[in-house]
Formats: sequence, C-alpha cells, structure tokens
Amino acid sequence: QDLDIRIIDAATGELLRELVLDTTHRYQGTGKPPGPTR
Repeated sequence: QDLDIRIIDAATGELLRELVLDTTHRYQGTGKPPGPTR
C-alpha cells in the first residue's frame, strides 16, 4: 500500500507538504455525533 501523499505546487514543482495516511484513523465522518454509543 502506498500511503505517502505529497502536495506539490504545479507551477514551481516545490514540495509543499508530505503526509503519511494513517489507516487506523477515520477521516470521513459517519454523520453521527462523536463519542460512545448509548
């Protein structure tokens, strides 16, 4: 799995950010409020 993300400026080619995607973290919400379910 390729989990490295690079943000590069299209005009200059400069590397703006370098990120690593964490598969244990949910990045998209489920629509439910955070916290334990009751």
